[in-house]
Amino acid sequence: LGMAGWLGLEINPATSAAPTIIIAIAIASFMHTVTRAASLSSGEICESASVQSALKSNLAPTASALGTTAVGFATLNSANAPPIQDLGTLVAGGLIVCFFVGYSWLPILLRGCRFRQSALRRWMGQFVERATAISIASDLRLVMFISIALLGIASCAALNEVDDQF
Repeated sequence: LGMAGWLGLEINPATSAAPTIIIAIAIASFMHTVTRAASLSSGEICESASVQSALKSNLAPTASALGTTAVGFATLNSANAPPIQDLGTLVAGGLIVCFFVGYSWLPILLRGCRFRQSALRRWMGQFVERATAISIASDLRLVMFISIALLGIASCAALNEVDDQF
């Protein structure tokens, strides 16, 4: 938001959501790198090789996720409402900055981390395996349910209006 002030963008109810959006997307994107480093580490202090491997294997997916999301938010510049345009500009720029800051600071932060296998993590692994087995066993019913739900939700999309009335 400091850069937004320098660029002359006004803070309004729409742009006030930008920091929350940027942080949520950044955490979701970089969490894959952190979990990969945790799975590669031996339980002691993270070795340099595990951090380097995690960063290398997640560079392209993180770059594409943050890049395409930034492009998506940049398309808000075609909206009729100036506050929505400002939100798109702030989030798109914030995500690009976040990528470079994340890949410059994350290796430093990961090098001193200790990762342990917790009971919750084991339970979540078992839960995911059971949920996967259920979804494979009832794939046609699941596809039909999701299709009907998506059609219902998509039919409401025409009701959305983008304006600057807050």
